[in-house]
Amino acid sequence: MKPRRPIIKFSKCYRKLLDEHAAPVAMAQLLEVVRIKLQQCHPSFIDYDTDSGAFCLPPKGSYLMLLFKKPGGSEADLFTTLRSYRAEKERYYRAKRGEWFDVIISGQSAANPTMDAVQHKNSVPKINTTLGCPDPDLFDEFKNR
Repeated sequence: MKPRRPIIKFSKCYRKLLDEHAAPVAMAQLLEVVRIKLQQCHPSFIDYDTDSGAFCLPPKGSYLMLLFKKPGGSEADLFTTLRSYRAEKERYYRAKRGEWFDVIISGQSAANPTMDAVQHKNSVPKINTTLGCPDPDLFDEFKNR
């Protein structure tokens, strides 16, 4: 029996997850893990990583930036994702560098997996520039979890 690949989950189909045919990638290779502080990131990076605020990040905190390579793409066909920092999570991802992960997108439509990304690509969300969130109430909800 072939061992299962590790999984990386996304809440929606972000543009960075699309291949050259505008289809979401099914797997990606973890190249590197870097511990960062959100408050030290340039706003353009946060904008890229959250698809212009489609995902709400707190204004500061320790995070892991995971660098992935898409299959079949050139060496430049990379994407990042941010995950909240915990020491055990950092150890886990560092041990998985070089491995291929299955990419699971929980928010994609079963009928048309690229529809969410296409709809988002053609829409311009209203962004709270202080938090980088589409709706300030979302951040309050996130904080209270």
